[in-house]
Amino acid sequence: MHAIGNNEEACRYSGLAIDHLKIIISTLSGLMSAIAGIILISRFSGVHSNIAPGFDLEVTTAVLLGGVDIFEGHR
Repeated sequence: MHAIGNNEEACRYSGLAIDHLKIIISTLSGLMSAIAGIILISRFSGVHSNIAPGFDLEVTTAVLLGGVDIFEGHR
């Protein structure tokens, strides 16, 4: 994933199946998100709209520190 993010063309020339890897990564990300949601529901015995008030800044910080490009598609 790191190599694809740094230079996708170099990975293609190296022989990696970029499109196949992107599909696998997206699928695994969705699966892990679903598992996290199931665990969250089981811990709180239900879903409420105010389950985590005040965590928006912390989540945004974690996402940005994780390396997400906030300007993706606007260059």
